[in-house]
Amino acid sequence: MPFQDERLASDQWLGVLTSISMDEFCERWVPIILGVQPEEGFQYKRACTELLEKVTENNKKTVQNWLSNPKVVPQHVTKYLGIVNRLWLVRYHLGDLFPESRK
Repeated sequence: MPFQDERLASDQWLGVLTSISMDEFCERWVPIILGVQPEEGFQYKRACTELLEKVTENNKKTVQNWLSNPKVVPQHVTKYLGIVNRLWLVRYHLGDLFPESRK
């Protein structure tokens, strides 16, 4: 059994579970995935809401509430976004994700 070794059971394995705020997540991925820049105001907010709805599988009102009041975002959501962010970064840098944006 792999977790019989105390080193494997330590918290070092949890290091990949870093959190990322919704704003950071949107700033990185909305321009790449949806082609909308933060300077585009309302369109950017709408695109951010749309992406977060899809990624978190939460409804629009919930996501809008989180965006307007980041202190109420559950920790498991920010950790989940952190995991998605890491996965997408790896795939993006390998050229496997969003190849159309890598022209």
